[in-house]
Amino acid sequence: MRWSSRILLFTSALMFPLGLAAYDAAQNGASTDAAALKNPVPVNDTTLAEGKQLFTKNCVSCHGPLGKGDGKAGATLKPPPADLTDDMWKHGSTEADIFTVIRDGAKGTGMRGFAGRMTAKELWTTLNYVRTLGH
Repeated sequence: MRWSSRILLFTSALMFPLGLAAYDAAQNGASTDAAALKNPVPVNDTTLAEGKQLFTKNCVSCHGPLGKGDGKAGATLKPPPADLTDDMWKHGSTEADIFTVIRDGAKGTGMRGFAGRMTAKELWTTLNYVRTLGH
């Protein structure tokens, strides 16, 4: 086997698992760029109060006031809105994954993205509040 063929084979062997991981993440609704996102909004009483206001304005209609997925508008959605108080996060449970779902929406669900309706700071502030639900 030629030296260049060995390098190609070795490189392919290394890259294949990475490609599968990215494909799996994309198939499950996770953003492949999500890992690079960092939350710039501190968690404190002020930002949590702001997050609650944003959640009430933008999310309660589907997710309900306590985040259980029992909002009036969500009653007609198939699949129903996610229960944000449990430990199951179908589209990823890291802050970056959750931010991506709030920003971009979730394919195959009624969850529409808020990128055009909220600033990045508002998205992160809402995320901070959502993380307190059920605790």
